[in-house]
Amino acid sequence: MRRFVQSQSMLIVFGIIAVFIFGFWGYLDSEVLENLKNDEELHYKEQYHLLNSLYAILGMFLMAGLEPNIQNWQIAVASYLAAGVLGYGILNIIWNYAYDAIASVWIMLFYRGHTIIVGNSGIGYRIAIELLKSGSKVVVLDKQPNFDENTTKIRSLGGFVLARSGSESNDFIKAGIARAGHCLVLNTNEEENLQSINILSWLNQRKKIIHGPLKVLVNVENWNNKFFLKDYMDLYNTTENFDIDAFNPHTSAAQIIYDQYSPLNGVDYTIKKDNEGNITEVISSENTIVILGVNATTEVFIFENIILSHSPGLRNLKILLIDRDIEKKYKELKFRFPFIEEFLDIFPIELEDENFHSEIFKSESFNNDLKHLSHAYIFGDEDTYLLGIANSFRQMLYAEKGDLNRIPIILTLPEKSKILDLLEPMEIQSEGSELRLFNELKEKFNINVIRLITDTCTKTKLIDEIGIIDSLSKIINYFYSIKYEFYWLLDEKDRDKLTVEALQKLEFGYVNFPIADNAPLIQLENYVLAELAKILEKKIEDLKPLFTIDERWNSLSDLKQESNRYVARHLEIKLNFIGKMGHQDINNKVIEQYFKVFAPVEHKRWCSEKLCFNFRYGPFPENDSKTTKILKDSLKIHDQLIPYEDLSKEMEDKDFNMFLLIPLLKKVKEKLVG
Repeated sequence: MRRFVQSQSMLIVFGIIAVFIFGFWGYLDSEVLENLKNDEELHYKEQYHLLNSLYAILGMFLMAGLEPNIQNWQIAVASYLAAGVLGYGILNIIWNYAYDAIASVWIMLFYRGHTIIVGNSGIGYRIAIELLKSGSKVVVLDKQPNFDENTTKIRSLGGFVLARSGSESNDFIKAGIARAGHCLVLNTNEEENLQSINILSWLNQRKKIIHGPLKVLVNVENWNNKFFLKDYMDLYNTTENFDIDAFNPHTSAAQIIYDQYSPLNGVDYTIKKDNEGNITEVISSENTIVILGVNATTEVFIFENIILSHSPGLRNLKILLIDRDIEKKYKELKFRFPFIEEFLDIFPIELEDENFHSEIFKSESFNNDLKHLSHAYIFGDEDTYLLGIANSFRQMLYAEKGDLNRIPIILTLPEKSKILDLLEPMEIQSEGSELRLFNELKEKFNINVIRLITDTCTKTKLIDEIGIIDSLSKIINYFYSIKYEFYWLLDEKDRDKLTVEALQKLEFGYVNFPIADNAPLIQLENYVLAELAKILEKKIEDLKPLFTIDERWNSLSDLKQESNRYVARHLEIKLNFIGKMGHQDINNKVIEQYFKVFAPVEHKRWCSEKLCFNFRYGPFPENDSKTTKILKDSLKIHDQLIPYEDLSKEMEDKDFNMFLLIPLLKKVKEKLVG
């Protein structure tokens, strides 16, 4: 059935051709030719006959003759085929108009919390298929949905595809934006995406038709556009029912690569203690990675390393950055990240040939770097070149160090890979199938292939709210809310009840809560609400509008949410260090002895994050909280972008709050991972 529907346009073409074939056949076979007398008259009559035949056949499509000529079976067949083609065309036009109307009514009556996807190719199509297979409701807006394979597949799985572009407010209204749960704006044209965002913002602010909560994700490739949205969209879309976030495949790929293949996984540590057993110094081992190829994904991956590659011992990660015209490309990186050399030790190396035969790769200094090499990351935009360069790099490692598969090579391929289609035509790459070639590369040579979209822009990554990192981020933010926000969220008459002692008891109970099953956020929230209700002598239901985990999370700007995510993602590096120190059971007593180890690391990480998000040091005015808030949220000024040694005791203690959460976060992560 699916094949038949996909072939509708071809059936119409074949039908029209068949009408002409049978029509000419029928007229040439008629009795007119039998009455011709001579060759000259035959030639004249033949021309005359063919022209009239053409006219008569065209008339069939207009139903010129209401009754087909049953005396000539060919003409009769042509007449019936012409009527069928005309009728099918009319019905198809009527159906296309009726489909939108019927779908809009159905969506209005029966759809709640569904996902609207703007764009029916690439990322949009993949996510639509994933959602539909998981039982979710999906509405896709597509400029030209007719006779399209993607449209057919989505409709066959129960999704709606509307012939709309997302460039007008009515497009979203017909798709049920008022009650949707998610809206993904995934056109390949960035200007069209920004236009759709403007319309959604207008519908939310001016028309107030979005009931929500609605999470909007927009694909923004341009770096400046992305950060503009992160910086300012929250200022103009502060309603609790509406949240916009910008992403792109390069960001998703770089983050997944960093989390799955962290450059710091192989770092070892040596601790020095005084006579009383106190830690006096941590020394981390040398660690080098290779980044081969500079493109948009490379840029984001380096961004991730600036923020996350900070380990006890405070030794900067060493990066051998290899590519053609590398000096120019490195200057462009420093232009975007002028502080990069404060956090990473980068050594640019010119790639003079594809097989690593140049003298630099045979030098003593390069071979010394190979001794400390932990990972190699390869980025680029040409699939065959990248596969070849990955193989050549492994070949060089084997020739120089005898390394066949010890050091992992992580290869990021562009999504459109024609050579792989040629090698394995039976694999359906568009739906994320595994490729045998990738499995063989991983098993034999430890070359791990990441496809830019298929392996990164998925339903889990872009839709699911219960992802591990988001869950940990919400737990971190909820703790800070308990400690610093709850008091000010209360009415003045209730603040006296939330004493310092009561708040400290609530904090202690939160960080030491015994997680029992696989719903840690619900358990923690129920505990906090129940305790808070006892303290304030209120009903739990009365507290939910302000004091739930999701409420506190949704109140954050996108930038602050992202900041919490980086804290959560850096957890693995802290746990890695604690594990290498021989601690199996992680508790507050263990954490306290490493406070002076972690605090400088966390402060350096926090400073790098703020600089990456365009903050700058500047003093805050005394006793002027309003101006301070404007400086932090709008002008991006912060007074704590200073060396760790210059922090006040109060700020040191504030840093320690994060470390109190490490045992809880570890337990939560274990439950979520299963």
